[in-house]
Amino acid sequence: MAIRKKVPVRRHGAAAGATADITLPAFSYQNDKLADLIVAIWANGSFNSGGVNTQHLGDEICFGPNARDQNGLPTPSARAAAKAAVNFFANMDLNSVVIITEDEHDDDYTMQDPDEVVFVLPRVSRLIPGTAIPHPAIPPMPNYSADLLETAKVLMACTPNGI
Repeated sequence: MAIRKKVPVRRHGAAAGATADITLPAFSYQNDKLADLIVAIWANGSFNSGGVNTQHLGDEICFGPNARDQNGLPTPSARAAAKAAVNFFANMDLNSVVIITEDEHDDDYTMQDPDEVVFVLPRVSRLIPGTAIPHPAIPPMPNYSADLLETAKVLMACTPNGI
């Protein structure tokens, strides 16, 4: 289970253009605004920011039929939505962002861009069955319950590269 990155082989005698996969270390970054993003993706509500206008943010980023290409990799529109959402919710200025599911992480996702920042969305199945996730129109920021946001925060911490 890992996120992998293709890097040029620099050893003497390596074939020109040869690459090798390396496993990137997992990290945990606590940011309350990213907890809002987790819940927004789970809620699959509308989003309009950073040139992305969608009725279903979760579907656009990772759940919908157009979020992955024939090889199972995030599509350009999924990447654009992830970048816009992370930069909007977390007040960041990242250029290349991908949000993948835990299943994609567990299947050893390989980065497609050397500058890509990969976030892993915690599984919503960890919530108590029947937990109401609001279906907000965002922005403006939704008013989620404090319990749901705290749950998202703890799942960020226990999910490798979790957002």
